[in-house]
Amino acid sequence: MADLQLLAVVAATLSFLAIVFGNWLYVFYRAKTPDSPLSYVLATMPEVHLVFFEFKEFAAQVPDRPWLRSTVVVLLGLSFFYLLVAFGLGAAVTKLRPA
Repeated sequence: MADLQLLAVVAATLSFLAIVFGNWLYVFYRAKTPDSPLSYVLATMPEVHLVFFEFKEFAAQVPDRPWLRSTVVVLLGLSFFYLLVAFGLGAAVTKLRPA
C-alpha cells in the first residue's frame, strides 16, 4: 500500500508540474511578437499549427454545438464499448486456457 501511495503522490506532483509549466510556456508561445514561437511555426509549418494547436480552440466549441457534442459522446461510448469487449474476450480466453 505504501508503494501505491508514493506512486500516487509522484503522479499527482508530475501532473501539477506539467500543468503549471505547460501554461507558463503557452504564454510565451502565444506572444504577439515577431520572434515568438507561434510566429515561427506559422511561418515555417502552418499545417502543424492548424492540426495541433487549433485543436484546443475547436474542442472548446463542442459544448456549444449539440450535434457535435452528441457525435463525440457516441464515438467515445462506442470506443469504450469495443475496448471492454476486446478486454473481456481476452480475459475469458486466458481464463479458459491459461498459458
